Amino acid sequence: MTIAKQIKWSFSTNGSLEIKDRRGNCIYWENSDGEWEKYEHDAYENRIYLENSNGYWCKREFDAYGECIYVEDGNGIIVDNRPKAIPEYTMKEAIALIGHDFKLKK
Repeated sequence: MTIAKQIKWSFSTNGSLEIKDRRGNCIYWENSDGEWEKYEHDAYENRIYLENSNGYWCKREFDAYGECIYVEDGNGIIVDNRPKAIPEYTMKEAIALIGHDFKLKK
């Protein structure tokens, strides 16, 4: 049962149902055909999750600059632009990778 049916929402009087969080972000939307979408937002108000009545879903991650760095959806699409961890090397491994003969000075 949809939220509109639970609260006996009148679409003819009120139009589509939209529920917002305290910051004004839409977290739920429904129309008179029973189609609905729900959303989640992060602390910076980026939309990080969407799910709808057709079974589609999508989740996203954003970096500190507000750029989308990861997307995954219910169709199996994944775009991952998250920064990769920088490998850690011992001094000996680093010198071997560089290919030079270094001597450490005290």
